[in-house]
Amino acid sequence: MSATFQNTVDILVKAYLNDTLKHQNCHACAVGNIVACNMGFEYVKAVDGDLIWKNQPYHASWAKNTGWSNVFSTCVMGRSVSKFFTKEEYTGVAKEQIDSTGYSLEDLMKIEYAFETAEFGGGLDEYMFNGLMKVLDVLADIHGISLESKESAKALFVKA
Repeated sequence: MSATFQNTVDILVKAYLNDTLKHQNCHACAVGNIVACNMGFEYVKAVDGDLIWKNQPYHASWAKNTGWSNVFSTCVMGRSVSKFFTKEEYTGVAKEQIDSTGYSLEDLMKIEYAFETAEFGGGLDEYMFNGLMKVLDVLADIHGISLESKESAKALFVKA
C-alpha cells in the first residue's frame, strides 16, 4: 500500500474519530484536514463555534481565508452544487498548503468534490460516513490501490 495513501487514511480516521471533520468548512473538510496535518496546524473553535486552524488567519467569509480554498472549493446548498477553481491563486500560502499534502492540485480537487457531494442519507453522521467512503474510492483510484486494501481502509471508519 502506498505510504501517502496510508498517511492520508490515518489523517482522515483521526479527524473522523476526533470530530475535526466537517462538511462545508474549508479548515475541517477532508482536504482541510489533510492540509492541516501536513502543515502541522492544530484546531481551535472560532467565536462562531466553527473549527479553525490555531494561529492562522481567519476571516468570517465563505472560504474563511484558508489559502488552499482560494484556489478551489465545492459548495453544496440543498441540491445545488457549485465548484470554484482559479489556477491564478495557486501561489504563496495556497501553493504551500496544497503542495504539503503530496497530492496534485487536480487530485485534491477530486477529493474535495467527493467529500462535499456525498449523499446526505439519514442525517449528519451518515453524510460524513458517505463522504469518507467516496474519498476513499477517489484515493484508491489515485494510488491504484486494490479492492481488498480499499475495503480494509474503509473498515477503519467505525466508531467504537
